Amino acid sequence: MSIIKEIVKNACEILEANPKGVHGSELIKQINARKLGFNENTVFTTIWSLEKNFSELVCRSEEHTSELQS
Repeated sequence: MSIIKEIVKNACEILEANPKGVHGSELIKQINARKLGFNENTVFTTIWSLEKNFSELVCRSEEHTSELQS
């Protein structure tokens, strides 16, 4: 599995555990805290563009939190 897909998979797991959403910076911190060896810049860029590149999975609310699509 590619690094980007692994980061997205981890992001989705975190978002599933937080149905009210997670702010982007907190999502980045939680993924980096998992110590999976991902480059921090790659995590940042992937999460920053999550809604644009994976709009079928993730949306951004008015509070600027990322949430899984219903």
